[in-house]
Amino acid sequence: MPWIFLFLLGCLAAMALVMLAAIWGMNRATHWMVGNKHHLLEGIFDTGDVPQEWSRRTAALLAKASRAAADPRDAARAARIHEQAKASYLHRLDALIRYARDTRIVRDEETRRVLLDRLASVRREWSERKAEELP
Repeated sequence: MPWIFLFLLGCLAAMALVMLAAIWGMNRATHWMVGNKHHLLEGIFDTGDVPQEWSRRTAALLAKASRAAADPRDAARAARIHEQAKASYLHRLDALIRYARDTRIVRDEETRRVLLDRLASVRREWSERKAEELP
């Protein structure tokens, strides 16, 4: 009889640990999904620049291309990398604009309007710049 009690107590303890781990994991996932977007929105709103997280891959590709042997195709390759990066930046910014428009986490509609106006201004600025001028 005591072994049944100990077995049930062990099962309850294991279930409690699994539930705590699931809650912790969901909190981390929510922070990563929502917190990261808000961090990016805040950085773009404040500076108007491409976030470093977005430009890191482009910088690595350009560094790799510049280490390659001098070749007439290197300029074309660098231009293509810049064009692809610009398209990627605008696509990601469009996704953030959609998120800001649709999310319910924004304090009020006035805040949403200010945020969307600033993001539209940044998008217009990035669109008008040459691809080589963006990081």
